[in-house]
Amino acid sequence: MNGVLHNNPVNLCFHNNRNDESGPNAPIRLSVLEGEPTSFPCPIDAATREPITAVWFHVATHTHQEYGGSPYYTSGHLQAKRVYAIEAPDWSSPTAAAGGTTGLADGTHWKQPSWSGRAFFSLLSDPPALRLNHLERPETGSYVCNVTYRDNATSAATVVTESRVDLFVAVRSWIIASI
Repeated sequence: MNGVLHNNPVNLCFHNNRNDESGPNAPIRLSVLEGEPTSFPCPIDAATREPITAVWFHVATHTHQEYGGSPYYTSGHLQAKRVYAIEAPDWSSPTAAAGGTTGLADGTHWKQPSWSGRAFFSLLSDPPALRLNHLERPETGSYVCNVTYRDNATSAATVVTESRVDLFVAVRSWIIASI
């Protein structure tokens, strides 16, 4: 085990490059109603390469910190927290001759405790995706899927979510009658 399955926050420094807003590496933007399911695609190229890990991070702006008991604000720093990880160190492309059989890869997966029973990774979807049932407001933000392959190459995808709360406001009309 190489330690990717631990849930320690990772601090990143973020530089927003507006050129990244279009093209093949542009973030995917989702708008999901709070409480609804969603799916975050992940760029796993299992057809030509051997992935060994896929780790999802939830990235949030880190603007308030304590320093010597006094709060101060930072600009441009993000905090990435691991929320889901799968690891299959002995993964190989499953192939079998006609009429033959093949086995499944032995691996492990981890998810943050609040996602227990609500999150799973689907390799059957195209592209593979992390599925999350019942999106909650604190889970809005950016998600990054980082895939590591046996040849140590990596690929990543960014998904930006927005949780909406639709409000219904009932208007009452009062009729006052005078007698």
